[in-house]
Parts: sequence; C-alpha cells; structure tokens
Amino acid sequence: MHLDYFETYLNLVRSGNFHQTAKELGLAQSTVSQHIRKMEEFLGVQLFIRRNSGCEQTPAARRLDSVVCGIKDLVQRARGCTVKEGLVVGASTNAGTYLLQPGLRHFLSQQVAGIDFSLLIDRNDLIIDRLEHWAVDVAVTEWWVEREGFEALLWRMEPLVVITPDDHPLSRIRILRAKDLIGQNLLGGETATGTGRILRKYLGEMLGQLKIKMSLGNTAAVIEGVRNGLGISIVLESAVRSDEQKRGLCVRTLEDASMEKPVYLICRDSLPRTHPARRLIGDLMESRISA
Repeated sequence: MHLDYFETYLNLVRSGNFHQTAKELGLAQSTVSQHIRKMEEFLGVQLFIRRNSGCEQTPAARRLDSVVCGIKDLVQRARGCTVKEGLVVGASTNAGTYLLQPGLRHFLSQQVAGIDFSLLIDRNDLIIDRLEHWAVDVAVTEWWVEREGFEALLWRMEPLVVITPDDHPLSRIRILRAKDLIGQNLLGGETATGTGRILRKYLGEMLGQLKIKMSLGNTAAVIEGVRNGLGISIVLESAVRSDEQKRGLCVRTLEDASMEKPVYLICRDSLPRTHPARRLIGDLMESRISA
C-alpha cells in the first residue's frame, strides 16, 4: 500500500469532504476516491460513509487513526534520521515535568555531534500507545505491564505525600494515618497515572471510604486546587519539593502506608545498543546510582 494513501486518508479525516481533500492535495477527486478504495480493499473494511454534504468515518476508521498517524510520523522520522541521528522521548506528565528534565540536560550536553532530539509529554497510556506505534524511542512512565518486544527498567521509586492547605486541620498532625483522610475531599488529578492502583494496594477497603472529588487533569492543577482550599490530595513528593512549590501547602507522609510510585524507562528490545535511546537510558540509570 502506497504511503500517499495515508496522507490522503488523514486529509480526508480532517476535511470530511472528498472534493476539499482533492483540492488541498492537488489531486483529481477520482484519485482521492481511488486511494481510499485501495485502502479499504487492503484492510477489508469500509472506512468512510459518503453523504451528500461530505463523508464521515466508520467505527473501523476511527480505530485506525492512531496507527495511520504513527505510520506517517515513522516515515518522517525515517527520512530525517538519514540526515541526522534522532531521538524522541515520551514521558508521562509527572515524570516529564518533575523528574526527567535534569537528566535530559546532562545527556544532551554530552552529545558532541548533537542529535535531532524532541520530548513529548502526555498521559501515561498515550505515551505507551506512541511507544507501541514507533512514535517515540523511549517512554518514561509511572506504570508498565510487561509485554513482548519491549525492555523496561525501574528507574526510580518516588514517594507519595499528602498535601493540604497550610491552615487545614490536618496540617497540625505531623504524621498522618490513612484513617485521617476519611471524610476529607480528596482531589483527583490526571487519569491513568497508576496512583489509584497504589492507593488500592496500601489502603485496601479504606479506599472506598475516601471522598474523591473532581478530576483536575494534572498535578499542577491539583496543587493549585489544594492551595486554594478545594480539598486535599496525594501527589509525588517531587512535585512539592521546592519552597516555591510548597507555598501555601502543608506536606505530610502517611504513617501506616509508606507509598512509593515506580517510574520506568522503556524501549523496544530490538533497538541496537548504539541507538541514542539506549545511551539515554544508560545515562539516566547511571545518574540514579550516583545520585
């Protein structure tokens, strides 16, 4: 199947109109129709339902979107790496924001010839999806389920802490117990970070007694929510390590639930040992040991 078909497909997804796609790509409308027909024949499914006003994707096409985007990105990267060595790192929001960047700075400073480097920060599950579709070379995530074809190293264990407003009643307790959280408004952050799994492991049935309120999307929003009195939360210690990050907050550990979150470095096991992804992983692991 020609790579041009993917470009036509993605343009048609965006425009929803065969005529508009033909105009934007400088093709005859019959050529656009042929590209889509060839893809449908190859895949054995219908991709678009034609309407008088345009077209819409079938459910099968919507499931195909991320794969097609991944193929397009992979082709662009293949072209680019023939000119210059490339490295794409994908990191979960917390790892990419609070943990990874000093290590990246050290690694890149050691690259005498330089590399074509980019960093993508997104949700854990989306970073893993991009790793599976060759869109990133290294994934740095807060959870991982073993699967064939990949290597995962435990990079670090990051403590989790309870944060409250600095005038909250719990701020007067030096070391909290899990039962102290019952009845409190607990602010939730980004989905698919693995924090829920850790809470279930350590708190057991008590987790069902917590009042989990809101879903604020990321740790930075959670911290601001706590700072402004919307509730309390459980976050990575590294997210509230500096004096500025702690401003207006009280940071406490849990006496009966010493919670830590694993952070993994993952790549495909087929990558050669000379690949910059391998070099980055080795550098990060070494910095962990020497820290």
